[in-house]
Amino acid sequence: MSFRGQLFASILVVSIAIAAGMWFFMGSSIREGFWDYVEQRAVTRLQPLVNELADVYRERQSWDALASPARWHEFRARRAPLPPAFDHRDAPFPPPETGPDNRPHPGLPLFLLDARRQPVSDTDWPGDDALLLPIDVDGATVGYLGLPPPPELRDYHDEGFLRQQTDALLIITGIALAAAVLVALILSHLLTNRIRKLVGQVRHFSLGQYDARLVVAGHDELNVLTTHLNDLGASLRKSEQAQRQWVADTSHELRTPIAVLQADLESMEDGIRPLDPAAVTRLLHHVGRLKHLIDDLYELSLSDIGALSYRKEACNLAVIAEQAAASIAPACERAGLAFSFQTHQRDRLMVLGDSDRLGQLLLNLLNNAQQHTHAPGQVILGLEATDGRARIVVEDSPPGVPEPLQARLFERLYRVDPSRSRNSGGAGLGLSLCHKIVEAHHGSIDIASSSLGGLRVTVSLPLAKV
Repeated sequence: MSFRGQLFASILVVSIAIAAGMWFFMGSSIREGFWDYVEQRAVTRLQPLVNELADVYRERQSWDALASPARWHEFRARRAPLPPAFDHRDAPFPPPETGPDNRPHPGLPLFLLDARRQPVSDTDWPGDDALLLPIDVDGATVGYLGLPPPPELRDYHDEGFLRQQTDALLIITGIALAAAVLVALILSHLLTNRIRKLVGQVRHFSLGQYDARLVVAGHDELNVLTTHLNDLGASLRKSEQAQRQWVADTSHELRTPIAVLQADLESMEDGIRPLDPAAVTRLLHHVGRLKHLIDDLYELSLSDIGALSYRKEACNLAVIAEQAAASIAPACERAGLAFSFQTHQRDRLMVLGDSDRLGQLLLNLLNNAQQHTHAPGQVILGLEATDGRARIVVEDSPPGVPEPLQARLFERLYRVDPSRSRNSGGAGLGLSLCHKIVEAHHGSIDIASSSLGGLRVTVSLPLAKV
C-alpha cells in the first residue's frame, strides 16, 4: 500500500473509532441522564402527596385511616383527581401524562409503607428496586411513599423523546464520519503531494541537478525540511564547483613544475644547456617543489578523510617553536630578512598535541612569512600563555593582503597575485594544512593585518592540564 493509502486508512480508522466511541458513550450518557431526570421529576411531582400523607399521620397518629386498599385508592382519587394511567407503548395518540394541577397519575402503582417499611394496605410492593420517599412528621420518619421501579415510570412521551435524541445523535455521528472521510482524503492528498515534491527534489540531487529549488510557503515541519533541502542543493552545487576547481587547480599546479622540468631536460638533450652541477641543482629544485606539492596534496587528502594520524601527548610548545625558529633563521638571513623569536612563560606552554604536527604547523607559517616578505623586511615569531591558552603569533612586513581577501588565504591553492605569485615558492596549500592541524588540536587560527605592514597570523591552542 502506498504512503497515501496508509495515511488515508490510518485517519479513517481513527475517525471511525472516534465516531463509534462518541455515539456509544454519548448515547449512554443521554439515556442515563434522561432517565435520571424522569425519576427526579416524578419524585418532585409526588412531594405534595407526601406532605398530605404527613398531615394525615399527624392528625391520626397512625396509618389506620389508609389501612385498607379501598381507603388508599379512595384517598388517592380524592387527593389527586387525574386522568387514568397510560403505559400502552404502542398507542398512536397517547393522553397527557399529568393533570391540570401537575400531579402524578392516580393509576401509577404507588404504595404506602410504615416506618418499618411494611405495607400499610394489603397491596404488594415491588421490593428493593422501588423508589421510597420518606414521610417525616416532627423530625421523625413515620412512613414511606413508594414508586414503582424506574422502567415503570417511563411513558410513551419519554421513550419517543429519547428515541428522537438517539436518532439525531446517530445522524450527527454519520455526518461527522463522512466529514472525517472527506478530510482524510484531502489531507492525505495534500501531505503526500508535498512529500512527493520532496522526493522529486532528492531525485534531482541524485542525478546531479543541484539547481532545482522548491517554493517554501509556511513554517511547518515540511517547509523547514524544504528549506534544508534547498540549502543542501546550494551546498552540493558549491561543493561540486569547489571539486572541479580543486581538480583544475591541482592539475595546473602539477603541470607547472613538470613543464619547467621537461623544458630544462629537453634543452640539455638538444645541447642548448650544458649538463653541469648548476643544471643538476636546478633540476633538483624543480623536483623538490613537485615533491613538496604532492606531499601537501597527500596530507590534505588524508585530513579530508580523517586518516591524518596524530599522536598526542603533553609537549612543550616553546621547545617546538625554538626548533622551528632555528630552522627558518638561515633562510630568512639569506633572503635579507631580520628574524626574531620572542617567548614568555616558557615553562607554562605545555599543550596536549602531536609535536611533529605542531612543528609542521610552525614551519609552514614561518616559511609562508619568509617566502612572501620583501627584503629588507622582518619576520617575528611570538609565543605566550594567557587565559588558559597558548598563543602563537607570526608577523611579517610588506607586502600585505587586503582585508577582504585575508579569509580566503585558507582556501586550497589560493594566492593573491601578484605579490604572492607562484614564482615566490609554495603551492598555496600551506595555510590549508595549518588550518587542518589547528582544528585537530581543538584550537583556532586567524589572519589579520600586521602593524609591520604585512600579515599577522594568530594560533590559539588550549593548554594542557598538568
